Amino acid sequence: MPTVPGMKRPLVFSLAALVAVAVLPAVSATPATAAFPGRNARIVFVRSGVPNSKSEIQSMTAQGNGLLNLTNTPLIEDRDPAWSPDGKRIAFRRVETGPDQLWVMNADGTGLTVVPGSGAARYPAWSPDGKRLVYECFESQSPYTGHICLREVTGGGFTLLSAAAGADDTHPAWSPDGTRIVWSREFAAGGSHLIVLTLKNLSLDLLTPPVVGDYDSHPDWSPDSKQVVFSRNPAGVTGASIYRIPAGGNGAAQLVVGPPSVFDSHYTMPIWSPDGKRIAYVHLDDDEAWGNIYTITSDGKDNTQLTFGGTTDRNIDWGMA
Repeated sequence: MPTVPGMKRPLVFSLAALVAVAVLPAVSATPATAAFPGRNARIVFVRSGVPNSKSEIQSMTAQGNGLLNLTNTPLIEDRDPAWSPDGKRIAFRRVETGPDQLWVMNADGTGLTVVPGSGAARYPAWSPDGKRLVYECFESQSPYTGHICLREVTGGGFTLLSAAAGADDTHPAWSPDGTRIVWSREFAAGGSHLIVLTLKNLSLDLLTPPVVGDYDSHPDWSPDSKQVVFSRNPAGVTGASIYRIPAGGNGAAQLVVGPPSVFDSHYTMPIWSPDGKRIAYVHLDDDEAWGNIYTITSDGKDNTQLTFGGTTDRNIDWGMA
């Protein structure tokens, strides 16, 4: 059973997960205050391997130069970085200092603060106005069933967006226009698909269909909120590929064909550039023994490698200037 790196293996639940509806309290859409699309700034990512086996958060230019280690914590795992819409802050998950809480720091690594009450959490994403975070949270430490939660960066205003029976939800992303949140949902029969929550009327709709054996993960919105890029590992295929789909669903197009099976690896974790012209993604070993970052044009051309060597580079986000 193939599993895209960065995703948990499917949990054993009833088939009700295929049709489960999330528990949705009232939550308002977030007005977009950042200017989308915008100018491209630095790419933030997680690096582990050489010289440090622990994951640290680093950043580089959009051309792969000017590497900066932002956390520099050899004994602590820092993961899942996400740029704030104004490019001034980075939210991330810190491991091995108690619960896997969410933290926020300035773009240069200073000003480190915890997000109060975030508890066991991962994969944060910012609201367009920079006031709230949507993220994957856990109802318990075992069996690590993921839900989608929302809270203010200051720790208040907690809202549980999804807690569907048997569903395992992960990788949320807030649309730049503030109206929708997309995430990946794993289901019991074996696979994962993308669903979209519209905040105005709290409707929950399929973006990609649940197909047994297909794993759709790591969605990200285009700057104009009209398209979503994601990683798909189809049934019977060794590696994941990069796809793009209109925000209304239907017509998913493959942008990058997955790597040859001999590599036992995936093209995954795609992120749109703030100006909408390019998409960054990761070529990642199935066991995360190595990983490199690439960019392509939004139509899948001009494949350019940014990082090289024996490190494992993954979990990327592209900042806006």
